[in-house]
Amino acid sequence: QELGPGRLVSEITPTEALGYVDRNFGHLAEKTYNGILGDLKTFFNWCAKPVRGYCRTNPLESAEKRREAYKRPEFMSPDETQRWLDILLAGACDEKSKALLWRTALGFFTGARTAEIQRLKWRDLDLEGRTVFFAEVKGSQHGAPPRFVKLNDAAAAWLSARPLVRGNPDDDIFPSRDDTRSISNALDRIARKNGLKIPKNAARHTFITMHVAAYHDAALTESIVG
Repeated sequence: QELGPGRLVSEITPTEALGYVDRNFGHLAEKTYNGILGDLKTFFNWCAKPVRGYCRTNPLESAEKRREAYKRPEFMSPDETQRWLDILLAGACDEKSKALLWRTALGFFTGARTAEIQRLKWRDLDLEGRTVFFAEVKGSQHGAPPRFVKLNDAAAAWLSARPLVRGNPDDDIFPSRDDTRSISNALDRIARKNGLKIPKNAARHTFITMHVAAYHDAALTESIVG
């Protein structure tokens, strides 16, 4: 509507499209701006597919993302990690809250991404054998291999002492399949309620930091966390 009511998508020029983005979203942080720009590019690519033919080219094709300032990943100390897990454990009064506790604990114990943990099935977890198998990992569609992660005795004992209701081997451990944003929002609410500020991706970054500090082998750590 801002570019003119009733106009065809094919009539929008690159200058108009980029001007629209800058006027409406130019004041936002670089990461947010880049996300919106990416969504609009996807929309115009969809319109330009030959099967649709709403436009011949993407007017934002040459639009460049803004450079995002580097921010050093934050991690938690062992004491902070223990306190955070204790808080989640204290609130684990039903299967949903227990699942949230397990998701978080598996992140600290394996360094896996939230989405990778969310896709685990019961056949992937062997507490007796002390292993977690991540079959669906980031980049699987581009050839990234699955990963076996070895749990230490303390991690396996911690999970065994706080069991979830176990399903069949092919069942999801976390059947709700909540998206990563919903999980993050739920954790943020609990943290705020307890006067805490948990860094983004705290579990993964904490595992990576502690593993490198313990073994002084970045390549080994990378092979575990992907």
